[in-house]
Amino acid sequence: MSLVSSSSLQSISHQMSEYEDSWKRCMSLGGESTTMTQSEFFKKYIPDGKVDFTDVFIKFNLGEIFTSEKVVTKMLGPYNCNMLFRQVSDVPHLLVYSDENYMAFQPLGEPGRDAENYKIGHLMVVNHNSKNRFTLSEMLPLSFDEKEDLKKRSDFLKMSYNSLFKNMLVKDCGRMVLEKAIKCGLTPTTPIREFLSYQIMHIPKGIKEGKPGYKLMVNGSDISNNLQKVNSEIARVFNKPLKISHYIQGPRFCSQLVSHIHGFVCEREEETFGKVFHQTYINLDHIISLRYQASQTPPRRASRSPRSPPRLNLKKKSWCCATC
Repeated sequence: MSLVSSSSLQSISHQMSEYEDSWKRCMSLGGESTTMTQSEFFKKYIPDGKVDFTDVFIKFNLGEIFTSEKVVTKMLGPYNCNMLFRQVSDVPHLLVYSDENYMAFQPLGEPGRDAENYKIGHLMVVNHNSKNRFTLSEMLPLSFDEKEDLKKRSDFLKMSYNSLFKNMLVKDCGRMVLEKAIKCGLTPTTPIREFLSYQIMHIPKGIKEGKPGYKLMVNGSDISNNLQKVNSEIARVFNKPLKISHYIQGPRFCSQLVSHIHGFVCEREEETFGKVFHQTYINLDHIISLRYQASQTPPRRASRSPRSPPRLNLKKKSWCCATC
């Protein structure tokens, strides 16, 4: 292991220890057991409706953990810190891959804003099955089942990139992808790169020009209105044997209180991820490694497949942006 990796692991491990202490204090202040899991807290206290979250946030002193000024607990129109969670039953504008539990998509706003290159390779993964476990942050304590879910989401992100590198057909990229493609008037044998390009070119004007908007930056210029340039950039990036890197933003930088993974692609990390990036993002491979080192992993238990999630809404007008 390199000195840089060793130093990063030590730093993350130290932060995890501090966040574990903070979590226990917060649960105790709110009147819950210090052993309460994130998914238990989520199920009991995170609302799925458009309601003010201030009282719960203050009751548990969650500001000790989520310290970013971007965290908004009151409702500002349809927006607050639980907006991403409310949107998990909707279909993203730029959908790439899906299964019965997770979905991968390119965020709105300015995807890849914090990366130096290959910006179109920025994907996000969220849990969309309401019957599954939801957590607030991978830096907070995770139960065994929550760690297993994290590992599955990490593997799912890799499969999502694989669909783009191999240019798989939409019919092989998940039911949600297939249904959206057909609704758009495309065939099941449409390649996923073509479908991604189609979605970029057909972002509704009100979404693209509003907040968070959408810009696809290449060499300092927005190419999102130029089909030829979008297709060229997709081919340039996904025809290369690039490395897949996945990260989260730590609680100090998150505006949303539901776990979501950010994926990026690169040839050499030092050319894509600068100092500012590493101040904001935490390498998920390091988190997973530390989580499984921290305790003996119990024997894997047989589990039933989750029930099918509710049908997703294709009519919603907004989705998560790259600034989460």
